[in-house]
Amino acid sequence: MTTDEQPTAPDGEPDLDLYAIGADIPDGAAVVLVTEIDNPIDEVDSHLKRFIGRWATEDEVSKIWDGYVYIRLRRADAETVDAELILAHDGQLIPVVRLANTTDWAEQLRLPANAIMTLHTDLESGDPCKDHADGVAPH
Repeated sequence: MTTDEQPTAPDGEPDLDLYAIGADIPDGAAVVLVTEIDNPIDEVDSHLKRFIGRWATEDEVSKIWDGYVYIRLRRADAETVDAELILAHDGQLIPVVRLANTTDWAEQLRLPANAIMTLHTDLESGDPCKDHADGVAPH
């Protein structure tokens, strides 16, 4: 792969349900490229939560495709992992959230990952942000 090629998943590589990984990561450490997040608005649809990704290599991460969101995982012990949520932006890898010794890293990182992916997309596309949250008056 040259530096001009955007990384793509190899043919046939299955999507990863990030909720199912837990501490089961290759060789005790891994990087996941987040590819899809569905964030239900209310508890009625909470069964629709999806947090999907694919294994990535450090080489892919170093190519820094603006707007990509990665999660770097390192096994802390048999049951827990250390996790770092990273945004690729403006030619840099920006750490956003770090978690240590956690068993539910996917649930803890889903909302921040969704927020930064959405915000980055909105800013890049020029879509205006709301002046304020519905039902909350501006300061």
